[in-house]
Amino acid sequence: MKGKEKQVHVVPKLNPDAQLEGITLTPEESFILSRIDGSVSVMDIVAVTGLEEEKVIAVLQKFASMGIIDAPGLKQEDECDLSEKERREIDVFVKKLEEKNYFE
Repeated sequence: MKGKEKQVHVVPKLNPDAQLEGITLTPEESFILSRIDGSVSVMDIVAVTGLEEEKVIAVLQKFASMGIIDAPGLKQEDECDLSEKERREIDVFVKKLEEKNYFE
């Protein structure tokens, strides 16, 4: 629980070198991204968005792993050895799967 408490005090900042072209975000992810200005904490983002803390942290972890934000102190739950390109390809593939139905 202590690790989670520390994570809510992290202040994420947009990475000025991030390449956002070609990245598809859900409405929730877009809303969370729009709240990041380098002065608000994870706790503030949770309060402003009305989303569950776990959801916000998961999205921020995704953004950090993609290089969209810098968030020192935000624990990465699923660190792996994939390159940025491979992670993006997987994200695109998963998004396409989510758009399909059982019969496609």
